[in-house]
Amino acid sequence: MTGTQRWLVACLTAMAIANSRLLASAAKSDQMFNDHLRTTSAVIARLMRQASERSHTFQGLVDIINASDGIIYVEDGICAHRRRACFVNVTMAGTHRLLWVKVDTRGIDCDLMGLIGHELQHTVEVLADPHVTDFATMYTFYSREANPGGTFPFETIEATRTGQAVRTEVRQESRCSKIR
Repeated sequence: MTGTQRWLVACLTAMAIANSRLLASAAKSDQMFNDHLRTTSAVIARLMRQASERSHTFQGLVDIINASDGIIYVEDGICAHRRRACFVNVTMAGTHRLLWVKVDTRGIDCDLMGLIGHELQHTVEVLADPHVTDFATMYTFYSREANPGGTFPFETIEATRTGQAVRTEVRQESRCSKIR
């Protein structure tokens, strides 16, 4: 075996080990939420677990999602327009709708839990309408349902209320701390 081949084998082995750890971590995170609310981020998994324990509003969202045809992926990411969190897409996979949420995980944990709760409320709104199955129908849905006086084009009053309720409830249960 040449040096290049040994190097390639070593790299592939390292990638396989890293991938198996990532999959194990993701599977562990998914199991807690009954496979309907998923993340590959340990930070987001911890935030969702704590929000579930500290906020009955957040736990209610999880219950609705778990009873739906939706699978929600909440991942660390950057949103447009300097938003800290965003609901970005809906797609279909067989009989399930896949919904995608991004969250910038820098900040105070209580605020991040509120942001996740806010975006999960948006996913619940979409899951309530079985006709929303892709980005185009999501766009049309929010064109109808959004708060006309809101500061952001596709904001709903209920998502704003839900995010604030989660934030308030988790603050009552314990102190907040900075993430990153």
